[in-house]
Amino acid sequence: MTTHQYFYFIKRLFLFSLLFSSCYNYDWEAKHETSLAPFSITTPDLQQTIAVNYADSASTFGKETRLEWEKSSAADFSKVFYEVWFYNPKNLETPFLKQITGSGQTENFLILNEKELNIVAEKAGIAPNSTGEVRWKVNAANGINNQFSNNEKTLTITRPAGFAYYPEKMMTAGAALGDKRIEMKRIAIKDKDREAYTGEYELFVYLAEGNFYLTEQGTDRRFYISENGNLKEVFDEEKQSLLNSPITTGKIHRLKINLKTATALFVAIEAVDLWYSGTNNILGALQQSDPQVPYWTVTQYIELAGEGTATDYRYKFRLTQKNTTGEQSASFWGYSAITAPNQSATSQPSYFYLYEVDNSRSDYCYKFNRTDHNRNTLKIDVDFRPEIEHFTHQLRVKN
Repeated sequence: MTTHQYFYFIKRLFLFSLLFSSCYNYDWEAKHETSLAPFSITTPDLQQTIAVNYADSASTFGKETRLEWEKSSAADFSKVFYEVWFYNPKNLETPFLKQITGSGQTENFLILNEKELNIVAEKAGIAPNSTGEVRWKVNAANGINNQFSNNEKTLTITRPAGFAYYPEKMMTAGAALGDKRIEMKRIAIKDKDREAYTGEYELFVYLAEGNFYLTEQGTDRRFYISENGNLKEVFDEEKQSLLNSPITTGKIHRLKINLKTATALFVAIEAVDLWYSGTNNILGALQQSDPQVPYWTVTQYIELAGEGTATDYRYKFRLTQKNTTGEQSASFWGYSAITAPNQSATSQPSYFYLYEVDNSRSDYCYKFNRTDHNRNTLKIDVDFRPEIEHFTHQLRVKN
C-alpha cells in the first residue's frame, strides 16, 4: 500500500466513524424532552363594535383587532405552532372555530379585521344587530405535545345588520319537500367581467303538507322567514319551534332571501301569464302539466296590435303571487336590459333568460319574431326549475 493510498483509507475510515457517531447521537432516546413551556394570553378582554357589514366588499374590511399571547418554547428547541380556539360561552368543551396564525403558524398573535370578526361572531350564534360574547384560548403544539394557554379571554362583539358572509350553497329542506334538500340559486351580477355575488338566493319549489327550513350546506345552521319578511337565524330550541310552513299546500312557492339585508320574500305562485305591451294586458294563461314542477306552458294563437311599423312586438311574463297574510301581488319577468333586440332564429339562449323586472308597459320586454310569430299559434314555455342554470323561456311555432 502506498503512502497516498494509506492516507486515503484513514480519511475514509474517519469520515465513516464520524457519520456513524453523529447518527447515533441524533437518534431519539426514550428520555428525549419535548415538553412545551407554559404561556399566557396578554391581550385583555375586549369589547368590539363592528361598524359595517363587509361581506360584499372586495377591498375594505374595517379596523383590525389583535389577539396576542406570550411565546411558548419546546424543551428540544423545535418550532412551536399556534392555533386560536373560539368557543360559545354555552359550550366551553367544543370550539366552533379554530384559526391558525401567520408565518407558517408560528406567530404569537392573530389579527382579525371586521369582516373576519363578524364571521366569528356569526358562527358563535350572535345574531345581527345584537351583542354577545365569544371565549377564546390558544393551543400551542410542536407535533408531539401540545399546551393550552394558562388563561382564556372574552371578546364582546356588537354586530351590524345582515349576515357576515355569503355561503357557497344555501339549501331548503324539511317535510314539506319530502325530506329532500334542494339547493337555492345563488344570484350574481356582472362586475368588471366577473361574477359578483349579492348575498341573494332564490328558489321556486313545490311545498306539500309539513314544515321546511333554510340551511347552509354542510352545517346545522337554520334560518326562519318571519311574517313581516325578516330572515332570522335560529338557535337551540328555536330550531324546532320556528319552522316555516306552506302558504298554500300543494303549490309552487317562490323563496328569495337576502343575507346582506336579512330580508326575505316568501310567496305562493297563483298564476303565470303571458303579458303583452300592445294591450297592456295578458294574452294567455300558462298551465303546469305537473303541479310539482315549476314549469308552465301555453299554446296560444297570437295576433299583435297595430299594423306595419306600428305593430307592437313586446312581451314579458306576469306572476300572480300570494304572501303569508293572504295578500296578492304581481311580479314581472322580462329581458335583462330596458330595450331588447328583435328576436330571430339566431337569438342566443341568453336572450330568453328570465329576470325579475318592473311593471312598466314598454321596458324590459322581449320582442316576438317579426316574421314568424304574428297571426300564428305558438307554444310558449316558462321554466323556473331549480336544476337549470338560468330561469328561462322559449317560443315555438306550432304547425
